[in-house]
Amino acid sequence: MLIERPPGSDGNRLVRELISSHLQSLSSGWTVDLDLFHAATPRGYLSFGNVVATLDPSAPHRLVLACHIDSKWFLPDSKGRTFIGATDSAVPCSLILEAVTALDTRLQKLKDRGSTTTLQLLFLDGEEALAEWSQTDSLYGARHLAQHLENTKLPGGGNQLNAIAFPFYILFPLHFQMSGIHMMTLRRILTIQLSVTCVILLSLF
Repeated sequence: MLIERPPGSDGNRLVRELISSHLQSLSSGWTVDLDLFHAATPRGYLSFGNVVATLDPSAPHRLVLACHIDSKWFLPDSKGRTFIGATDSAVPCSLILEAVTALDTRLQKLKDRGSTTTLQLLFLDGEEALAEWSQTDSLYGARHLAQHLENTKLPGGGNQLNAIAFPFYILFPLHFQMSGIHMMTLRRILTIQLSVTCVILLSLF
């Protein structure tokens, strides 16, 4: 996922394909849908695509894990380096994929026994502003999907949305370089994040 992936780019499409193919390869049998659309932006009319994966679409209740797949659009710097957005937001996407991969067998059992609560994954496109953050220049994928879900009848009737912030945010300034990162420390932090994610999922099911 560590490639340029702003909306409408080849990198963005490749990441969507990677996410979809990986989830479809798991034995738990995810239903993967692509929410493709176009929208007017400060950089012209662009294509966007959300990846929506549901473990059991017939379950009346859903625990949703969400992240965004796009990287912010920047011109290459004076040395030709491009912005790939590792922590914003390739790492969260990777953590979600790793968590459901590690729990694949348990999620399959959960699905087989007909649990009333299922897991849904949202990989949203167009979170980043393409010029300056505003209500219309940001959250393109989230806004489009919310509009779609508002008109979609789901099993179980009404919806209740509760946001649980992901623990241990890692924020680096945009000029931060890989040479300034102690890789062993970063690996340990990411291991903790993945472990916490798995523990949370297991406790909820």
